[in-house]
Amino acid sequence: MNQKTMEKKNLYKLVALLAAAAVIMMVPTNGSFTFEIKAYISLTVMCIGMVACSVFSSPLIPSLLLMFGYSLICGMDVAMSGWANQAPWSIISMFIIIKAIEKTPLFKRITFGIMHLLGGSYASICISIYLVGTVFSLLGSNVVPLILVMAFGVVSSLGYRGKKEAGGIMLCAYLGLAEASTFIYDPTVDPMLYGIASSIDPSVPSSSNYFEWFKNGAVFVPYYIILLVIVIIMFRPKTSCTSSKERKEYFKSSLSELGRMSKDEKYSSATLIALLLFLITNPLHNINMVYGFVGAAVLLYLPYIGVADGNDIKQVDYGFPIFIVACLGIGEAASSLGLPELLIETLTPYINESNLFIYFSTIYIIVFCLNFVMTPMAIYSALLAPLTAITMQIHDVLNVFPLLITTMLGVTNILLPHEVSNTMMLYSFNTIKMRDFVKFFAIKAVLAFAFLNIAVCYWKLIGLLL
Repeated sequence: MNQKTMEKKNLYKLVALLAAAAVIMMVPTNGSFTFEIKAYISLTVMCIGMVACSVFSSPLIPSLLLMFGYSLICGMDVAMSGWANQAPWSIISMFIIIKAIEKTPLFKRITFGIMHLLGGSYASICISIYLVGTVFSLLGSNVVPLILVMAFGVVSSLGYRGKKEAGGIMLCAYLGLAEASTFIYDPTVDPMLYGIASSIDPSVPSSSNYFEWFKNGAVFVPYYIILLVIVIIMFRPKTSCTSSKERKEYFKSSLSELGRMSKDEKYSSATLIALLLFLITNPLHNINMVYGFVGAAVLLYLPYIGVADGNDIKQVDYGFPIFIVACLGIGEAASSLGLPELLIETLTPYINESNLFIYFSTIYIIVFCLNFVMTPMAIYSALLAPLTAITMQIHDVLNVFPLLITTMLGVTNILLPHEVSNTMMLYSFNTIKMRDFVKFFAIKAVLAFAFLNIAVCYWKLIGLLL
């Protein structure tokens, strides 16, 4: 599709969204459904639709429309309140940290080191790249593209290009990092989820920590391991074109080619270790985690001894963090207009007697279906605030975590590559056939649904649900 055709399609989308917003504004008001609430819904539908339909190349434009549109309805202090939340600053700091470390071969050194240690058989290679994903999940899901590039290098070097087993290695690179978020705190997404939830319900904490997230999500560790086993079984080669010894030699030589660790690598490693220790000891010192991310970013950019400089900061994409602020504003604006109370009043008769298994399963299925037409961030920003308002009114729900993880499971389970940007990148390497892609992700979606119901039992056991 050429540029002119794409621009014409985006123009049609924009016109359709403006028409939808206009139709909403024509709905009559009453005592509860005020003009301000009508304008809020119209503006939210239009701007989130722009993100979901990729009308603009960056989420920055709809984010600005959303925030400054809200300021006309409920005031600038409410619309911009997201900047006072830790989520955007944690994400900006993490982007800056990654931009600095990408200048060094540290990520490659960690990857080749783990693969040299474990990489002999095909299963060992898959396990190694999966473990790499687990390690890098501490830095957030935005590292996925980097891991995919590394995995593709492994696929090419081992002669797997054009073969079925290449798809397994690439899937492990994606899944190892993306799926770890069920039990490892993702600093680029999880603060945002808690931020949106707390903006709609003051009883919800505005953040969590690595220990608490792992405790609440530990039930998904077996799910994580089963996914790896499924990939190995589905994509393992019937015969190997290289021996285990040759593969181990490749990883050894790749590691040796990197040479000794440079000053920048050592400094980056020390900074990451310090950040990790700060994060995992959060229950002991109770210092907000955003200070750890900001501190690590500052350390990596100190004059003379720093790893990077101002030119690297300029390369950071700030559109996504600003979109997070806009998403946080959705909940704040809704609260200031009394929309949660109206929603609860309308839906409470239908949820008071809901079975929690059915309730969370329904949310999972709804989000899973929305993946076909909406981006993950659009789903989070559109659904999480109203779902929090409803969920936290259910007597048997004592913690927002089950809702957050259920929504996350729905978002991360897809059928087609276009549904998530990282899976589009995965598929673009042309290492996995569409038939195998759909088959695997269908199995994964069913497995996730089964574990969600197991998780409800676990959450009752540890006191998140009654």
